[in-house]
Amino acid sequence: DLLKLLLFLELNVSGLRKILKKHDKQIRKRLLAAHYLVSRARNRYSYLLQLYHNEGILALVGSLNVIIDRFQPLRQIKSLEQREDGQSEMMEKINDSLVRLKAEQDRTLNDYVFMPSDFVLEAGMGSIDELSEEEMEAMKKRKLDPWSAYLNLTSTFLYMTNYYIVGPTSTQYAKALGSDAAFSGIIIGMTPIAACLSCAVYSYWTNKSFKRPLLLCNVLLIAGNMLYGLALEFDALWMALLGRVLIGLGGARGINRRYIADTVPFQSRTFFSSAFVAVGAVGMAFGPVCAAFLNQIDFQIGVVKVNGMTGPGWFMFSLWVIVGIVIVFKFKDPPGRFLPGKTVKIKKMEKSSSQSSEIGLLNGSDDGASCGSSDEGRRKMPLPLSVALYSYFINKLLTEAAVSSAPLITSRYFDWDVTKVGMLMAAMGLITLPVSMFVGKISSKMEDRFLLQCLSGLVCVSCLAVITEVNDIFDLTFSLYQYVIGIVILFVALQAHEGVLMSITGKIIPSHLAKGTFNSGFLATEAGTSARFSADIAITLIGVGYSGHLLDIMFVPGVVFVLSMIIGIWHIYPYLDV
Repeated sequence: DLLKLLLFLELNVSGLRKILKKHDKQIRKRLLAAHYLVSRARNRYSYLLQLYHNEGILALVGSLNVIIDRFQPLRQIKSLEQREDGQSEMMEKINDSLVRLKAEQDRTLNDYVFMPSDFVLEAGMGSIDELSEEEMEAMKKRKLDPWSAYLNLTSTFLYMTNYYIVGPTSTQYAKALGSDAAFSGIIIGMTPIAACLSCAVYSYWTNKSFKRPLLLCNVLLIAGNMLYGLALEFDALWMALLGRVLIGLGGARGINRRYIADTVPFQSRTFFSSAFVAVGAVGMAFGPVCAAFLNQIDFQIGVVKVNGMTGPGWFMFSLWVIVGIVIVFKFKDPPGRFLPGKTVKIKKMEKSSSQSSEIGLLNGSDDGASCGSSDEGRRKMPLPLSVALYSYFINKLLTEAAVSSAPLITSRYFDWDVTKVGMLMAAMGLITLPVSMFVGKISSKMEDRFLLQCLSGLVCVSCLAVITEVNDIFDLTFSLYQYVIGIVILFVALQAHEGVLMSITGKIIPSHLAKGTFNSGFLATEAGTSARFSADIAITLIGVGYSGHLLDIMFVPGVVFVLSMIIGIWHIYPYLDV
């Protein structure tokens, strides 16, 4: 009877998976599997959970084992010995059935929940609804190439280091090249705007290769850092700007994301996706620390001047040369991924996907009715996803404003030098890691949408804390401690907010935005880089025209943006219950 019960349970789990898969295969206009499993898995009263609570069955198996063990002293009786042999054979069947049941349970959830849930947007993962069972099994059996995987993460780490290493000395470099200190925002901002332009090209190129675009990025980064380092010798601001443009064009974050999505084995994907975010955060902290140490050196080799201003360029130039050489000899494209037959198949899948519209729960329709024709669904972006991308834009806008304005604000308000600015920015990056781990733990006990709103409120309060007008209203003196505490809390809250936002966004992505060149990862990258550039331009304009009210003019609109984000999330709050 116990064996029959196990077989019946296994049949139910397998049947559920096949029904959901068949539904999504036949009815492309209303994909159901991922949303059904994610939403039911988080509901404590769901019938789905009854298929996954094996405690009662395991207790019965354990009791049966104890009873059989009690007959061991009676093995000398032949009849009982024969009977026990039959029971042992039955227990083997029961244990085998338990193993099959657990495998079927894991397969049902892994096929639909873990892959598209948490890392679809951040890691640019494609939808798996189009894959057959054979393709799914092949994906799970991928072999990881350690050199390629870790070089991919190294590229992410060094790019984020390269991006933030110029922050502490950018105001000093702008003045040395004959410009206003506020022009530092333009120097920093040339990188994200260039990254916006190159993102689409790399997104398409990764359909054919990973190694070649990575090598091109490496060459651009080497050239960009060399120009940035030579700008002081030639007293050419344009050379420093062109160097930062080339660094942006060499940004390989889109390639790094897609490499994780397309080549890392299924069982290692969560680790490498988490590592992708972690090494980026470490790079953000490592860059300012390097700038603080490089500010202590001053020497010249021929026409090459190496000091606190040019040191970041020459330091990153050296690192990228080393990494480029290693990529040439050690990085390998995954075998079999770029075969002509596969390219044709991917194009067919993208064409088929582009003809489907987003309806039902994924676009906020309670009854699941179609919201229009296929063409209309292809043109329109679901409201929840639009609000999520808007929130992502505001998040990156405020993050860049907090980080890139720090050198300018601390020098004008508190007369800080480069070393102090570098240490502040490094502290901001290092605090992010433990806070993100803490938020990850409590997210299992709280709804993501509620946690998102709490973090949005903290961001709003942090913005208010660094606005000097608030002190004037209460007749208080604006102090260094208030700025440092406020800006650190703001930065850390924004990083935690981004993680929760990415988790939610990954669960509401429509299928036609989960794959192809212009996928959700591409949209996220474009939103983030355009927000960074907008913030850097604003810092430059405000710094030149309103030097006495930098904090107020930057962060008062920030409070308004955050409030609009909170209102937008409340508007779609019912649709975020995933």
